[in-house]
Amino acid sequence: SRRFRRLMARGHGRALALRERVASLEERVVAEESARGARRNIPADIAGAAERLTSLVDTMHLDSAQRDAERDRLVGELVEWRSRFRDAERAREQLEGRAI
Repeated sequence: SRRFRRLMARGHGRALALRERVASLEERVVAEESARGARRNIPADIAGAAERLTSLVDTMHLDSAQRDAERDRLVGELVEWRSRFRDAERAREQLEGRAI
């Protein structure tokens, strides 16, 4: 009968709407669980980033210290060569003075 078909059509429409609503809610639940899992990882991610940054800063300090040590070594070597040059110049002048 006509009334029965209308009731069935209305019931079918409601069932489709409910299925769509359930599917939408399931998607939201999955998205929320995924976001919750990502939020749980944030502290570990922050700790890892802080550790990497600390390591980078330590490396930069070490590189700086190594550059300073190398510069100091080269300055010391330069002073030593200048001293040797002055000694050689004095020795040359003394030899010239004796030769004259």
